[in-house]
Amino acid sequence: MLDRLDAMVLSNARSLVCYPNPSSPLCSKIIKELESRGISHVISYGGFKIGGHSILGHGWAGNVFLAVSEKHGLLAVKSLHPKSRRRSMLKEALMWLAASRLHVAPQLFEASRYFIAYKPILGPRLADYRPRTQQEKAYTAARLLTKAHLLDTIGVRHGELSRPHAQVLIDSCSSEPYIIDYDSATLHTKPSNLPKIIGGLARIKAFRDCIDTIQVRPLLSHYKKRHETNILIELKSIILRKCLRPRQLFNQASKQSQ
Repeated sequence: MLDRLDAMVLSNARSLVCYPNPSSPLCSKIIKELESRGISHVISYGGFKIGGHSILGHGWAGNVFLAVSEKHGLLAVKSLHPKSRRRSMLKEALMWLAASRLHVAPQLFEASRYFIAYKPILGPRLADYRPRTQQEKAYTAARLLTKAHLLDTIGVRHGELSRPHAQVLIDSCSSEPYIIDYDSATLHTKPSNLPKIIGGLARIKAFRDCIDTIQVRPLLSHYKKRHETNILIELKSIILRKCLRPRQLFNQASKQSQ
């Protein structure tokens, strides 16, 4: 589908890159910085509509859009927008880099004070995700738990995983989840991302049948004190059984009716 979309020359895409104020002095700095890194074109694509264009995301800190780079090809760019309260994206870039080296976040390609460029994940946000099978849902849930635990092991507290609706993207081909948006991330001795993501999954309709809050609560209490891998394994086992149970019951009922 992407090969049928028209790419706009970066210098002509100010209304997309710098929404809501493309005439601001900051916009000229962002465009210049992007061009200096070999980013030449922007593609109107995504689920958010702004300024007559489509983009991948829009938040309080920046706009996220699809772009083309001479070095990396297709990439996603998150850049400061002119009305952002932030003055730099370097802190987020450092957190993102640490997460991407563990394959928790998408691969980071470029970063500066004004933008972060990373491998695009062309798939739904967690809030919009509709698993095709119970097995796919179980895989995605288990991978999310593992990735939240990996963040815990390096002392990065994401800060927004209790409501992960827009903070997780699902690759449409592999069903692999990626945790994005490290705006609020901080270094912490006890980050507890794993308990946060389990609580967040319980709030999402597609995953509610996978989370037994009563059963996991004692394990989460222990995990908050010691981020131990054996507790992660127990939690994944419980959630996998819950995710797969509806399918197993359906199969049993089908056999009995034959």
